[in-house]
Amino acid sequence: MRRWLTGCSMVLAVLAVAPGAVANDSMAELALGGLVLRQSDHIAMVSEDLFISRDEVRVAYVYHNTSRRDVTSIVAFPLPDVDYADRSPESNAPDIASTVDGMIIPFRTSVNGVPVALQTELRSFAGARDITQRLRALDFPPVLTTQAVRDDFRRRVDALDSNTRAALVREGILQEPEYEPGVFLPAWRTTINVWRQQTFPAQARVRVEHAYAPIVGGSAGSSLAPEYRASVLPEYRRRYCVDSRFLAGIDRRLAAGGGRLAMQEIWIGYVLKTGANWAGPIGTFTLTVDKGEAGNLVSFCGEGVRRISPTRFQMTRTNYTPTADLEILLLTFSDTGQ
Repeated sequence: MRRWLTGCSMVLAVLAVAPGAVANDSMAELALGGLVLRQSDHIAMVSEDLFISRDEVRVAYVYHNTSRRDVTSIVAFPLPDVDYADRSPESNAPDIASTVDGMIIPFRTSVNGVPVALQTELRSFAGARDITQRLRALDFPPVLTTQAVRDDFRRRVDALDSNTRAALVREGILQEPEYEPGVFLPAWRTTINVWRQQTFPAQARVRVEHAYAPIVGGSAGSSLAPEYRASVLPEYRRRYCVDSRFLAGIDRRLAAGGGRLAMQEIWIGYVLKTGANWAGPIGTFTLTVDKGEAGNLVSFCGEGVRRISPTRFQMTRTNYTPTADLEILLLTFSDTGQ
């Protein structure tokens, strides 16, 4: 199935739960080749309060410097990779009309209530090989952020001679999908880190808040439709903890639509594992997922998730060490009128 970014609004209704889920800033250092995330020995994460919806991610951290001296370090907020290796350009790219000061997405940060300046690091890879400078020399954007950027990329590729395109395919920079011969798509992966320099005063607490529009992907159909799901169900169970209740919810929704409903997928990713880079576990972690309007379905891996309002689901953990990133599956339904 060919997939692409979708801008449709989402509605959720059914929640599937299973173990795992968190989000995160991380200590980092500037090393040859870019930012390197590292462990912190003296800065503890007292709490993390994470809110995720289709339109906005908000996260608030409280840190505590347990040492007797100030600690100044680079603090990085890694966003999910934009990976074109096995999908079309529209599948992962954030559909943002413009950038702000070179930012890929609108991203706001405050420290103790005061807005702070941020920097963004993007690095692109073909497999394990860093091709950041290679893309720059080709004048290829590391992330195809808008339809205009995607169109410009395709014009640049089309202007290349066939030998150059073939060489770029061999390099792992371009791919020529079997389903669309003669069309060349990006094949690289881009990592995105938003970072700042931060001082943590000795024996003091610091509150850091982020807000941004999430990078999402989506599809114009769903592999979980009854006629397709058998082949993809193992992957969906692993990535999103889809269970029998969730599948039954899909079937009820489709049956109630009398064959007129089309089902679409929206995917939201959140980097959680870097929350384990601070001193000790996260004291209190709270995850809230907002379903928007009632009517669609959501599934993600979590433990002890409960409904706290008609549109929101919440999970709270104490002394929490994240071991996996968070992936959220949203299913939306539209009436085809047929």
